[in-house]
Amino acid sequence: MSVVGRFVDVSMTGTPAEVAAMLHRHQAGGDLVLVNPPRPVADGRIAVTVRTVPAPGAALAVPAASPPVPLGLVVVRRYWRPVLAGGSALAVVGAAGWAVWLVVGFVAVWWPLLLAGVAVVWLGWAVAGRGGRHCPGC
Repeated sequence: MSVVGRFVDVSMTGTPAEVAAMLHRHQAGGDLVLVNPPRPVADGRIAVTVRTVPAPGAALAVPAASPPVPLGLVVVRRYWRPVLAGGSALAVVGAAGWAVWLVVGFVAVWWPLLLAGVAVVWLGWAVAGRGGRHCPGC
């Protein structure tokens, strides 16, 4: 059995009467999509591959021949979200720390010029920022 999109491929082997009965059951149920031509098998039996629509809510079985999932892959999938969340939080904290480091370094080097600029702006506001009045009540 293999899953193809929303269809299921099933191989049936049996006598022509048994295969015909199974095909009739699938056709009567309305889930028959495709039938490949029969292939002869030993002892007068035939093999047919049938594509059907699975019943609503039916769980699709995993074929027994599928390879086993490696244990490491399951662990990675299980812990993927916490690792991603922790890595993102660490990146945000690192970026914020780097920005603070840049601001502190800039202020440490240019503090006299920054202090003079703040003083000029304050004096300009004090003299001309009030529209020429020396106090708010005048």
